[in-house]
Amino acid sequence: MVDALLHASGIALLFVSHDLAVVSEVTDDVLVMYRGSIMDQGPTGRVLNAPERSYTKLLISSMPGPGWDPNDVLKRRAAFIEEVRV
Repeated sequence: MVDALLHASGIALLFVSHDLAVVSEVTDDVLVMYRGSIMDQGPTGRVLNAPERSYTKLLISSMPGPGWDPNDVLKRRAAFIEEVRV
């Protein structure tokens, strides 16, 4: 519904969310931030399917779904914490 309204009206929308499933449905472009710094940005499909930064990978791996492994999330979180400590 929002997508149809935006395309029909030609207006833009700044959509702020932690729900990547909704982001993938509503946005054309996405910007992922961590503590005020840009981690990934670009077309939503590219960022969510081929993220460049470990924080974005962590967010995506945290989304429950088929094949979801909470242990993988814990490993990615630990790796990210080590990365930002450096």
